This record gives sequence, structure tokens and C-alpha cells, in this order.
Amino acid sequence: MAAWPFLLIFIGGVIGGILALIAYLINLQIYKSHLSKLNKILANLLCGMSAISLWWFIGTWVQNYL
Repeated sequence: MAAWPFLLIFIGGVIGGILALIAYLINLQIYKSHLSKLNKILANLLCGMSAISLWWFIGTWVQNYL
């Protein structure tokens, strides 16, 4: 479940891949923490959704800049 942000690679290219890698590494740390199982899942989802949101903002910014 920690690797689900890697779906960004298919739609996000290099930027999506970089953000997915960062989210994956953070998710690994979340799963190693002493949080409850529910909190780990919620933190994992929040981390991945944050990566997707950041990818969206970067993509929008790049399109407007060009």
C-alpha cells in the first residue's frame, strides 16, 4: 500500500515519478512508526494525495508559464 503514489509515473512523467518516490519514502517511514493501524492508513492516503495535489499545481504552473 505504501507504493500506491507510483501511479503518478503513468500520468505524471518525470515530475510525477519524483513526487511518487518522495511520497513512497515518506509512506515507508509512516509504516515503521508507532501510529495505530488506522492512523497509518490515513497518513499514507494524505501523503499520496498531497503528492498528487503538488503534481497538479506544478503542472498547472508549467502550462501557464509556457
